[in-house]
This record gives sequence, structure tokens and C-alpha cells, in this order.
Amino acid sequence: MRKSRLLVHHLGTRKSSFVNGRSYNSYNNGDCLPSLPLFKQVIGHAASQVSEKKAIIDFQAGTRHSYRQLISDVMKFRKRLLEESGAVGGDLNEARVVFLCPSGYEYVVAQWSIWSTGGIAVPLCTAHPPPELLYYINDSRASVFVTHPEFHDLARDIAKDAGIDKLLVIDRKDQKCDHYDSHEFEKPRLIPTDIYRRAMIIYTSGTSGKPKGVVSTHANLTAQVKSLVDAWRYTEKDKILHVLPLHHLHGILNALTCTLYAGGTVEMMPKFDASEVWNRLMKPERDLTLFMAVPTIYSLPVITRNEWKEISGGQILLERYGMSEIGMGLSHEYEVEKRYEESVPLPGVQVRLISEDGKDITDTLEKPGELQIKGPGVFKEYWNKPAATSKEFTEDGWFKTGDVAIKTDKEKVFKIHGRSSIDIIKSGAYKISALEVEYELLSHPNILEVAVIGIEDHEWGQKVAALESKLDLKQLREFCKTKLASYKVPTMLKVVDELPRNAMGKVNKRELIKVFE
Repeated sequence: MRKSRLLVHHLGTRKSSFVNGRSYNSYNNGDCLPSLPLFKQVIGHAASQVSEKKAIIDFQAGTRHSYRQLISDVMKFRKRLLEESGAVGGDLNEARVVFLCPSGYEYVVAQWSIWSTGGIAVPLCTAHPPPELLYYINDSRASVFVTHPEFHDLARDIAKDAGIDKLLVIDRKDQKCDHYDSHEFEKPRLIPTDIYRRAMIIYTSGTSGKPKGVVSTHANLTAQVKSLVDAWRYTEKDKILHVLPLHHLHGILNALTCTLYAGGTVEMMPKFDASEVWNRLMKPERDLTLFMAVPTIYSLPVITRNEWKEISGGQILLERYGMSEIGMGLSHEYEVEKRYEESVPLPGVQVRLISEDGKDITDTLEKPGELQIKGPGVFKEYWNKPAATSKEFTEDGWFKTGDVAIKTDKEKVFKIHGRSSIDIIKSGAYKISALEVEYELLSHPNILEVAVIGIEDHEWGQKVAALESKLDLKQLREFCKTKLASYKVPTMLKVVDELPRNAMGKVNKRELIKVFE
């Protein structure tokens, strides 16, 4: 949500280290930062803004932190991380560093410190059970563990099980590098750094098989951030209420990094709490300009969008399409009057549609095809899985999203139909988008939640089935017939207590299919 529009140097001992055949300059004393676009940007904010300008407001801790303090604390923890991890030549050389921190100031300091040392940041979810955390640690082959005091005991036990002896606790009581946090701000020295080095591993939700580690380079992350800052017009005047999980790209890039890159303020809540969020949104000062959330379904129902517009004083929700492997690919137009159900490619993103027989049908209207993406924001690889990586790319370098879309009658405008593996129902001679059926069902005032899936059938191939509450099958079918073609109307209905979801709040349809078995 946006108000009125939406939504001097300290030198150290210089050494050289070699990574992948390249030479990098590094400094052991920690009084420097890499010459990555993110760090250049925030140093500029710190130098140009008044010292009181806040980068992070930590809701749980009740603390407020300036850009100057953020830089100071990153450099402080960077030095400690290099020393205690035993880094050779002042560079972690793409060693994996897992970190377990609640959503707040220490999370940002930990993540940016890992990036500043040349390490690969692997964020862990504070809500995941120990066996799941252990899987991520072992799969990434992490050698260093950073944690917050709140999770020290848990981290200690998991680190022991993983054979990691380097456990660092990041504490807000750590002393700052005061000469970088004073009124007379001095810019830290910048170290020449390769932007194509690996920066982060994000684990997919794992709806089929074990989660895979999605590896992004600093170049990938920078491209994603610049694309969104351009398309969604972030500025230093923006202030976002951050309630998203910070082990997935949406919370890390869209909400946190983009806002800081632009010089805005991020107010961080430890998790989403409807009452707390509502109270914050309704504060008299109404100083928030941005709010982001994860929808329970891919296509937001009209009734929800209209209700939000009414209670928010005229704000129109902006939807986007993305995934861990590509960042954000498509989005509604920024201008409110241009928003409709379809989306356009974001800056720097190339999009094409490929039919089942392998033909490029991007310029063919209303014909479904697999959505494929190319651009500088597309990930580098799945961690330690070259075969899986190769399988997901075409020979000419396009990433196969696995989603089906159509191009509408508008230029460069696409509409997502859903996952080809689960959201496209093949019934008789028809291919039906489950998302389209869900969208229409959710316009009914008595339907709060619904999931549409395809159930195997000997005669039709698949039958359209719905899971929800409030209505019986007869009422549901009668309503659908006024909205949808007859072959799209569900022929089966199950009422469940709740829909199973993954960590990002998406409905797990593979689990729902078992309800009809």
C-alpha cells in the first residue's frame, strides 16, 4: 500500500586471494566493504542523509537503526566473522554460512555481513523443526553457523549434529564502529569484488521431492532489485511494514532489500499477526507507504480486492508473478488505472510461450503454452545438482517455469493459468485452468477458501473437483454455471476443515488429491 500512489578511509593490510581463477583484494581488519551495488548504494544513503534517517525499525526489540549504524554494525560483525571462521586472506571464498535470526535488525546485519565477507548466505526459517533445518545445513555443506541469542540453544544442538564447530551469536549488545556512526560520517573503503560470485542459497518449498537449493549470484540479486525498484518506483520516502518470511525471496528481496536499496525505511515485525498489522496500519500518522503479503491463492479474487480498496481508503492491490529461480518475472502495471487481471514482464525480463509440441507461440493470442523466462535475474544453478539444473533450462538458455500462460489481446500482456503439473486439468478434449475456476468461485459471498484440482477419471481423464466449505455440490454447480462454461464446472466436492499449505502459505494440492482417494 502506498499513500497517495499505492503500493575518508581506514586502511588495513591488503592481501590477495584466488577464487575460480580470479583474484580478489581483501582486508583483514574489517574496516571496508565490497564494491557491490548494494553496499555502494547504502553507503551513499548514509553519506547523504541526516544521521537520524532510519533504515530499520525493529518492532519486537523496540529499536530504531540508521543507515550509518547499519553500515557500522555490518563492518563490526564482518570483522568478527572473518576472524572466528578462520577465513584465509580475509575472504570466505563462497563458503556457505547458515543463519537463524528472527525478522529484525540482527537478521539484516547477519545477512549483509556474510555477503561482505565473500560467503554464501543460507537463511533458515525460525519456524522449521530441527530435522528440516539439519537437512538445509547438510545439503548446503555449511561450515559456519550464525544465530541470534533467542535461538542459541537450538542452533548449538543443530550445529553439533551437523558437525559445525563455528557457531557465532550475533547480539545487539555488540559495540559499534563508532567512527562510522558519528555525525561526521566517513565512508568505508570499498574492496574490488566480482559481482558474479555466488551470494545466496534459497531452498524451494519442496512440493515434489526434497527441496532444492536455488543459487543466486550478486549479479542476479542486483538485477532483480533494480528491476523492481524501477517498475514499482521505490524511493527514499518509502516506509514498508515487513511481515513476510525471510527465508524466501519475496521477503528478502521485494520487501527488505529493495526498500533499503532505494533509501527507505523497513519496519520489521517478527511474523504476521493480523491484529498487530491492523493496529499498525490504522495508526493516526498513516506513515506507511508499502505493505506486502502472500495471497492464499495465485489469483486474488475480486471480492477481496474490492474489500481491500474500501477499507484502505482507495488502495488497489498490485499482484506479481515470481519464483525462487527467477525473482519476479511479471507484474501488474504500476499505474492504478492500467491494472487488470493480466500482467506484463518486468524490466530486464524476457518472456516467451512454448506449446506442447515445442513451438514458440508468444505472438499467438489466447493459446496456452509454457511460460519461459530469460534475463540477468535468473538464478545460476541448483546447489550441487547439475543434472536438475540442466533439466530446467532449454538448449538456448531459457528457464522453464513449469507454469502455463496465455497472451491476451493486449500487447506484451500475459495471464497465468497455473502449474502445468497440478493447475491444468485435462478433462475430455479440454484443458481447464484450476486458477480460473477458483477465481470465479471466490466471487461467491459464502466462499472464503477454495481449491480446485483434477481427479483421475477413466472416462474423462480428469474430473474437476473442488474443496471448500459453506455450500453443497448442487449450490456450487448452480453458481458456477452462471460464471463458467459447463465443462469447467466442478462435478465433485469435498468439505475440509482446512486446506494444507506450505511454509509460504500456498495450498498443497498434491496433498488435497489424497482426500478423494
